[in-house]
Amino acid sequence: MIKKYLLALFLIFSLMPSFAQQNGWRPGEMELKVPLTNSTIAEKLNILKLNSEMGTGFAWVYATPNELKQLQQSGIPYEISIADLNAHYAHYWENDVPSGYYSWQQIKDIADSLATHFPSICKKYTYGFSASNHELGVLKISNNVNRHENKPEILFDGGIHGDEVGGSENVIIFARKLCLSYGINPYITSLVDGREIWLYYCVNPDGRINMSRYNGNQVDVNRDWGYMWEGEGNSPSSFSQPESKALRNCMAEHQFVSYTNYHSGTIFLAYPWSYRASYAPDKPYIDGLASVYASSSGYSYLPFAQGYSGMYPINGSTKDFNYGALGSIAWSMEISADKQPPSYQIGYYYSINETAMLAITEYAGYGITGVVTNAKTGFPVKASIFLGDNYPVYTDDSVGDYHKYVIPGSYTLKVVANGYQTQIISNVVVTPLSSTITNVQLQPVQNQFAYKVASCRIPGNNFSDPGYTAACLGAPDMVNYSIGFAGNIVLDMQNIVTDGDGMDLKIYEGDATPEGYTVYVSGSGDGPWTMLGTGMGTKSFDLAVANVPNVRFIKLIDDSNGNPSGIGAGFDLDAIEALHPYSPDSLGTISGFVYNAATGIGLSGAEVKAGIHATTSGVNGEYVLSAPIGLHSIACARKDMFATSCDTLTIRSGQVINNDFHLWVNIGFKNQILDKPLVSIEPNPFSDEARLRLKLTRLSATHIEILNLTGYKVANLLQADLPAGEYYYPWNGCDDNGAKLPGGVYICRVSLGDNQICLKIILLR
Repeated sequence: MIKKYLLALFLIFSLMPSFAQQNGWRPGEMELKVPLTNSTIAEKLNILKLNSEMGTGFAWVYATPNELKQLQQSGIPYEISIADLNAHYAHYWENDVPSGYYSWQQIKDIADSLATHFPSICKKYTYGFSASNHELGVLKISNNVNRHENKPEILFDGGIHGDEVGGSENVIIFARKLCLSYGINPYITSLVDGREIWLYYCVNPDGRINMSRYNGNQVDVNRDWGYMWEGEGNSPSSFSQPESKALRNCMAEHQFVSYTNYHSGTIFLAYPWSYRASYAPDKPYIDGLASVYASSSGYSYLPFAQGYSGMYPINGSTKDFNYGALGSIAWSMEISADKQPPSYQIGYYYSINETAMLAITEYAGYGITGVVTNAKTGFPVKASIFLGDNYPVYTDDSVGDYHKYVIPGSYTLKVVANGYQTQIISNVVVTPLSSTITNVQLQPVQNQFAYKVASCRIPGNNFSDPGYTAACLGAPDMVNYSIGFAGNIVLDMQNIVTDGDGMDLKIYEGDATPEGYTVYVSGSGDGPWTMLGTGMGTKSFDLAVANVPNVRFIKLIDDSNGNPSGIGAGFDLDAIEALHPYSPDSLGTISGFVYNAATGIGLSGAEVKAGIHATTSGVNGEYVLSAPIGLHSIACARKDMFATSCDTLTIRSGQVINNDFHLWVNIGFKNQILDKPLVSIEPNPFSDEARLRLKLTRLSATHIEILNLTGYKVANLLQADLPAGEYYYPWNGCDDNGAKLPGGVYICRVSLGDNQICLKIILLR
C-alpha cells in the first residue's frame, strides 16, 4: 500500500511539477451558467449528473469539452462564464486574491496559534492528510478540553469545495472569536463551558490551494460520502478520498447534535434529504433548528428547505451521511451569492453568521439528554436512541451520554444496545429552551445485532421504496430495509464477531419471499472484503468457511434478480445477528507491570485502558484491570512516555491474564537548523506508524531511505524533485515488499541534492 502511495507521489512530483498551481480542475474544464427558468431544465441537469452548484435562479455547471457536448445535445441553455478554470485560478493566491482572504497556510497557522496560546480551552487534532499531502485538522474548543465530558457536541466545517472561500473563513474566525472572548463575554464563556465545539477549518486544503471545487485527485469530496453514494463528482467509490475518510472518522468518534457544512455560491440552508424528495422523519426538529439559525442570523431573508427540492438533487453528500448514518441534524449552509465575494465583505458575511453559530451551539443543549449505563455495574453503555421511526442517535462509549435536539412535545424513547434488553420510555416531556434529562439503566443479556450503517447504495435511488436504512438495525422484528436491485449495504456490528463453534452470523429476511444476496466480511468498513458466501432468504454463515477468525463489518450485495424498482426492490434485510455474543456482565482480569523500557524500573502513574475501563499503575508499576469478556486492545500511556498497546487479547469470564508494558521516553528525534531544511520524525519510538515531516525552503532533488544499522537499505520512501513546501510521509515499519521488519534501531536517510540528513528511528515490536 505504502509503495503504491509513494509511487503515486513520485509520478505527481516528477511528471507534473506544477500540479498545485495549474491542475486544480480537470483538463479543459469550464464554468457554465445555466438559467433555471423552468423545472424541466433542472430535471435534465439531474439526469446528466454533471458537476454543478445551485445559484439564485441559475446553476453553475462545471464541464469538460465532452460534457459540454452532452449539455448541448440535451438542449439546455447556457453561457460560458469561465472558459478555462485552470488558467483563471492559476495565480489566485499570488496576485489576484482580494486582500484580507486567508490562504490555506494562514488558516492552518491561525489554528496552530490558537491551540498554542489557549491550551486550556483549545486543542488541535489531526485526522490525516489530503490527496496532495496537506494536513487535515480540527479544533476542539471547550473547558476541560483534554477530557471528554457529558456535554452536547457541535461540528462546523468549511472548505469542502476549495473555490468557495467563505466557509473556511467563517470557521477559523469563529474559532478565534470563541478563544478571545472566553472569560470576557459571559454568553460565549457559558457556551464553551457547557459544550464541546468542534471546528474542522478546511475539509479540502488541496482545493483551497488550487482554487478548485475538487481535491488533489480531482474528486468532488461532497459527492464521495457513503450514504446513498452514486458515483457523482468523479468519485470512483464511496469514501474513496482521504478527505472524506478523515472527516468521517472525526464524526464517527463523536456524537454531534448538529453539523453545519459551509459553502458559498448562493444564500440557502439545505438539509436532508439531498438524494430523495420524500421527507426525513426528523423534519419537524430539523425545521425547528433551521428556523433558529435563520432567525438568529443577520440575513434579511434566509430560506431553508430540503436539499433535493429546495436546491438540487445530489448523492453522496456529507449531510445525508451525518443524518442517515449518525443521526445528527445536518445541513449545508450557503453563506454568500458569490463564491469569492469582495474582501470588504468578509467581515460582513462572518458577522451575520456568527450570531446563528452561537445560537446553534446553545440550542444543541435543548431537547432530550441523559446517560445510559449497565444496571448492574454502572458502567457506560454504547447504545442507540430512537424516537419513533427517526434515525437513531448514539451514546458515547466512554461517558454513556446522548443528546437529541427536539422541539417541545411529548416523546417515546426506545433504547437499544448490544448485550442488553431494549427499553422503552414513554411520556418524555420537553418544554421550550430546556433539556429533559432521561437517564437509562439497561439489564444485561447476551445478544449482538447490527449497530450502525457504515455505507449504502441503491442504484438509481428507487424513490418508490422508503429507503429506511435504520430498519435493519437491532433485533429482527419483520420491519425491513430493501437494499435495492444490485444495491448494497455495509453494517457495523459494533463489537468483534468471532469464529466460534458452528455458525457465527445469521442474516434475516424481513418478509415471506426469499431473495438472494452475497455476504462479505471485513475488519474495516472500507475493506478489504472477504466473500463469506451467498444466501437466499434467512440464512446462517460460518466464518471458518472463509478462514476469517474475527470481523466487525458485514457487507450485503443484492443478486440483481427480481423487480429493478418499486416497493421492496432488492433483498429485504431485517437484521444481522452474531451467534456467539458475550455478556457485558461477565468480567475478566488483566494484570501486570509497567516498566521503563530503557531502565527496567517500574513506572507509577501510567494509565492502562481497555475500552471504557481504566486504571493507573502503582508505586512499583503494578496494575490490575477488570474488563468485559471478549476481544480487547489494551493501551498504556504516561504523559512523558510514548504510548503503546499490546496485541488484541481475548478475555474470558473469571480469567486472569498477565500482560506487562514497556514504555519508552518520547524523545522525538529532530533536526532543525535556522534557514535550513527541517526534518523530523514523530512519534519516535513507534509501533504502528511514524510520520516523517519534511520542510523545504527551495526546490530539491529528494531521496528518503530507511537503513538498518549495518547500512543496508530496507525501504525506499521517496525519490522525486520536490518544490519548496511542507510534506509528510508515513512509514509503518515494513520493507518495500510490505513485510514487517523486526523491532530495533533504524536510520532514516534524507538526501537533498548533495546534502544528507540522518535521523535515528526506533521501531517497537
